[in-house]
Amino acid sequence: MTKKKMFLRMITASLLRRRSRMLIALLSIAIGATILSGLVTIYYDVPRQMGAQFRSYGANMILLAKDGEKLTTDSLREALAFIPEEQLVGATPYHYIRLDMTSRLQSFTTAGTDFAEAQKISPYFSVEGEYPQADKEILVGREIADTIGVKVGSYIQLTFRPSVTVNENASDDWVPGAKLSGSAEGFNAGIVVVEAELDAEGKIESISIDASSQTPEIGGQVESDKNFQTRFIGKTLPITLGEDVDAVSGATVSSQAVVDALNNARSIVKGAAAAERSGYYSVAGILVTGGEEESYVYMKLGELEDCQPPPCGFLQMIAAFLWITPEL
Repeated sequence: MTKKKMFLRMITASLLRRRSRMLIALLSIAIGATILSGLVTIYYDVPRQMGAQFRSYGANMILLAKDGEKLTTDSLREALAFIPEEQLVGATPYHYIRLDMTSRLQSFTTAGTDFAEAQKISPYFSVEGEYPQADKEILVGREIADTIGVKVGSYIQLTFRPSVTVNENASDDWVPGAKLSGSAEGFNAGIVVVEAELDAEGKIESISIDASSQTPEIGGQVESDKNFQTRFIGKTLPITLGEDVDAVSGATVSSQAVVDALNNARSIVKGAAAAERSGYYSVAGILVTGGEEESYVYMKLGELEDCQPPPCGFLQMIAAFLWITPEL
């Protein structure tokens, strides 16, 4: 009998003679793995569930502008003046706009706020890292962080691109011979960028589409399918999908993004200043709430005050206060 066979025979005999001990050891390992799995679940899920429960209470007051009107910081201060100072727990404005991450052709809703007051309003917020303190620091929601693959300490480039959020007076730039550039949100929040040139009659003479943010085999066809691009040649802006041009089969969202980008398109010369409004921001923390806040990027309110041209996003005030019943 060889040494190998002898060794295997000894091991097998040992296990058979001590079956009860072996079963106890395996049971112990299974119990330990189950407990470890439960602890991991508690560690990750409980904070999210608690945050979702706390969110259901909400703030005492949310101030929004009337339809067709704008809310200003002065009007917010006037509204807060009606709440006794000793009863006010905290109040902070949220200024929402869309910012582009140019390196990934992604667009996100970005909120400018006062982080010190925001912590009073939403003490249940869980932050991996810390709240932004210095300039050019941002707080990124967990959903966005997972999408673009950033972590605490990462740097991302964000660009103020009014053409995505503002579609007013774009036709002023649709003059004969103009070179236009526009962008719009496509599938999965990816940005589709379109450049076009108008002929002497103001009709589209040439078009270039960047849809690298879309799925290559579906949405990416709006860029690779030359037949789709030729459908725009000779058309006059604005364009309606399904009437002026047909969508790429199976890629309606991306096709609509191309049309929206064209209808948003502005003169490249006039839009150069807006395109230069970008900067690198450091991720100070990752926000985990279990709610929709995880799909936003947050920065200091002052970082967004120079957004041009107006109107730019919208402003709201969230306030929490204590109602104190006087003694009878």
